[in-house]
Amino acid sequence: MKRPAPLTAQRGVALWMLLILVAMAGGYAFYRSANNQFTRTGQDNKLAVALAQAKEAVIAYAVMDDKRPGRILCPDLLGNGETPLLNGPECDAYVGGLPYKTLDVRDFQDDHGTPLRLAVHSLFGGRDRAINSDTTTTMRVIAADGSVNDDVVALVIATRGALDPANSDPVLILGALEA
Repeated sequence: MKRPAPLTAQRGVALWMLLILVAMAGGYAFYRSANNQFTRTGQDNKLAVALAQAKEAVIAYAVMDDKRPGRILCPDLLGNGETPLLNGPECDAYVGGLPYKTLDVRDFQDDHGTPLRLAVHSLFGGRDRAINSDTTTTMRVIAADGSVNDDVVALVIATRGALDPANSDPVLILGALEA
């Protein structure tokens, strides 16, 4: 007749199982962390490309516009992707959506699916003032590293989510158009 093994012979098995479980949990946590970082970097790269393409389209439109050469088009205020018709010499507003239909480009969006925005300095939007390299601007961009750029005429903005004016959500601003 066989006798069962004494309890002292089985104590190490539980410790080994616990060690294996902790190692597996640690490996999974490392995998998730590395994967999230890779995904975030990929999203940042896609967003940088979209901002660069939008900036290029805004500059090309300003250069190629026969009626108002050098002028930046007014932002989209209705959310339809088009610049509103100018009823007067000025834009109705100088901050709004990127007018992708007027620019004849795709609807650029950030990594949260929010359409890109456009902010234009009041001297460079509208239709009545002559613009040249001597036109000064007071629009200022302060970068995260503390550097300041005072020579900005427009900004292409990725809000990375819905705007919440009451709480002043932070924005990622890339693609400053310099005079």
